Amino acid sequence: MRPSGRYRHYKGGEYDVVAYANSEASGEAMVCYRSVDEPDKIWTRPLSEFEGPRPGATGGPRFERIGPAQPQDYRCSLSNEDLAKQAFLFSEYENLLKLELTDRSPDDVYALAFSRLLKRDLYREFKLAPDGDTQWPVMIGTDERDLFIPPTRALIEDLPEADRILDLGCGDGQTTAHIATAFSPGAELFYLDPNRKYLKAYREMMVGRLGFRDGGEIATGIDAFVEDQQLGPQNAVNAVLAIHMIYFASDLTAFLNRILDLLAPGGAAALVFADEMEGYTGSMVESAFARYLPGQHAAFKARIAARHRLFGLMGEKTSAAHSQACLRNGLGREDFEVVVADYQASRLYGHDIGDMLAFGLITDLAFASEISIEDRIAHISDQLQSRPETYDLALETAGARARAISGSEPQVVVCLRKAR
Repeated sequence: MRPSGRYRHYKGGEYDVVAYANSEASGEAMVCYRSVDEPDKIWTRPLSEFEGPRPGATGGPRFERIGPAQPQDYRCSLSNEDLAKQAFLFSEYENLLKLELTDRSPDDVYALAFSRLLKRDLYREFKLAPDGDTQWPVMIGTDERDLFIPPTRALIEDLPEADRILDLGCGDGQTTAHIATAFSPGAELFYLDPNRKYLKAYREMMVGRLGFRDGGEIATGIDAFVEDQQLGPQNAVNAVLAIHMIYFASDLTAFLNRILDLLAPGGAAALVFADEMEGYTGSMVESAFARYLPGQHAAFKARIAARHRLFGLMGEKTSAAHSQACLRNGLGREDFEVVVADYQASRLYGHDIGDMLAFGLITDLAFASEISIEDRIAHISDQLQSRPETYDLALETAGARARAISGSEPQVVVCLRKAR
């Protein structure tokens, strides 16, 4: 068996095995290993020596395995000084983004900005990366999907039946398609989105390509969904997906109660949302509202604080037990349990600075028509250049997203199960 993991050399140094090779001259099997203390240094040694005893008469192995390899820091933070040297690039990408988004509707601004997150990894698409290989992401623009899909899929797989699904803020179906392996064959889908282009794309993906039954589209926003009662108790569903869409609910308590009312006994709901108190998008909106829309600034901050209280968010210390207690208190009901409350250190990744500027518009800023699109773009650019530490701007130096520019966007996954 080939050695893997972290090893300690008999002289004391620690190394991670990173690859195997064969000598071109002799064909001998070789081991490549990286120094933990000096990660830029990679060494190679014949496999027989690596696995063999230390030299001399003292006995013992040359290398002793001490545990699994630990991930190296493949991220280089960007400072104000670094960014100041590239100010001309920000100016160029600002102008390009203005050309793309000027005179566009708010829905189009949002959709075009969001499309930059949806860039697919061509290694995966052309089957060069095996399914389940975490080195190759679901999509290039963010690792959010890589992180929330496994617990969401596991939640649905644990249901006795998953034949009636309500997908809120369904988008174009790309995300749901990765979760759909957990649905019952031929499951009936109800799907909501105010963007009719997304509804059409979702239907083509989920019904046309994947063969699920069309329960019907709901072409409305979240507030209208809460109020109009288009779906009633007779439409009870086994599972609800609410992925990165609760930001659009004016009354979050009413929205969550509506979800629970629609769940059949034993049904489950997966809620995924960014921590806007800490992440790139929330910090960007907060700064823009403070500058241009002070009346909305206070309301935005209050909304985020209320969400934290309702879900019992405590950063990395967030727990299912605490979240359940807070939600039961806030919703005034106890007919559900929180089975997952996971705070995930996800990020946004751009191929270039233009992508990072556009990511500032996958937020309330896409719809803030009181601010000209030129001013919105200029503000995002100024924020990134003057406050890179706030957004944790960095360059990725290895892996599937090597050479990307990234920013912090922590997300929360909360999974509810209704009592039987």
